[in-house]
Parts: sequence; structure tokens; C-alpha cells
Amino acid sequence: MLCNRCWSSIRKLSLDDSLYQEKLSELTSDGYISGLASVFHFEKDGTLQNLVHQLKYNGMTSIGVELGKLVGESLYPMLGDEAITGVVPVPLYPAKERERGYNQSEFIAKGVNNVTGLKVFPHLLKRTRHTKTQTKLNAQERKENVAEAFELNSHHSSLISHSSFLIVDDIITTGATIDECAKVLKEHGAEKIFAASIAVPDHAHFP
Repeated sequence: MLCNRCWSSIRKLSLDDSLYQEKLSELTSDGYISGLASVFHFEKDGTLQNLVHQLKYNGMTSIGVELGKLVGESLYPMLGDEAITGVVPVPLYPAKERERGYNQSEFIAKGVNNVTGLKVFPHLLKRTRHTKTQTKLNAQERKENVAEAFELNSHHSSLISHSSFLIVDDIITTGATIDECAKVLKEHGAEKIFAASIAVPDHAHFP
């Protein structure tokens, strides 16, 4: 879908990148998340923002799978040989998913599965209330917006104890959403939780 020149125009993220280190520090500060894997810098109005927009709003789910493959390829370089039980896409509120027709994070998770073979658990977590879009909220407002918005699906509670999971989202901005998901899993006995995304923005490029 993209020519090589367009792909190469998207800035890659690396372990020694200051943005990666900053985001990793933010995500691990509450103790729920143990590591981060992400592929790109998110730049406002750039090629990647257009791709993510097509994935989320225009039904281009194949983009999610392709980007998810890149996320899968980033796991070992960024997380090492950590044992991961499975992949958990950040859930949408059911009404939102019906409106959109799909959860974009599930397609990213499918891409991760294609590369790693890790099982995807799309219904391990459920979003229990509608939350307003995080786009124009600051870090504190984002945290408050998603507080207690997720629950464990009781049908899958036996899977959690002593297991480790990779929670996948499209863009991790402040990490408030993924941290809240990790909190639920840890409170139910998960051993380690890792975060993964297509990209992370710096504070000047919140999506």
C-alpha cells in the first residue's frame, strides 16, 4: 500500500532513542507495566498518522495487520526473551465497536501473532463504560478519563494467574489506557505485563 520511499519517511524508534526511554519511564512508573515495544515516532500530519486514520476510521484493517507484523518484529529487540503468554488488544466499548464495525487493535494483534505465533486473547478484558476521546486531553485528564473503565472477562479469569501478557494499542501517548488495562490484569494475578504499539508521540505531537 505504500512505496518504499513513503515507508522510509516514517521515523523508526530505537532502544537508545530519548523518546523511547522517556515513554518507557512513564509507562513503568506505576509498577503495572514491565516493558515497551514500539516501532515508530508518531508525527502529526505525517504518513503514519494517515495510515492510522485509514485503519481506525476507513475500514483499512489490512494496514493494522501489516503494522502489527512490524510490532511483532520489535518484541525481541525491545523486550528481550521475556516469556509472553499471549497478546491482549485494548478493547473498545461495545457500542463503539458496533459503530466502527471492528476493533483496530485486534488487527494489530493479528499481525503480532503472524510474526510471533503468540495467541491473541481479544476478549480477556472488556471496556465497561464509554470514555470520551483522549485526543484533546492532557496527561492527568487522560488518566481520570479511563480510570476503572476496564474489567476482566470472568469467563477467562483462569488464564491470568502466573501468566504474562502483551497489551497492544495503536498509539501510546501518555499510556493512561494501557496502564489501566495492565492494572486490571495485575490485580487478578498476572505476573508481568508489557505494552506494545505502532508508535509513540512526543508531547508536541499528541494525536
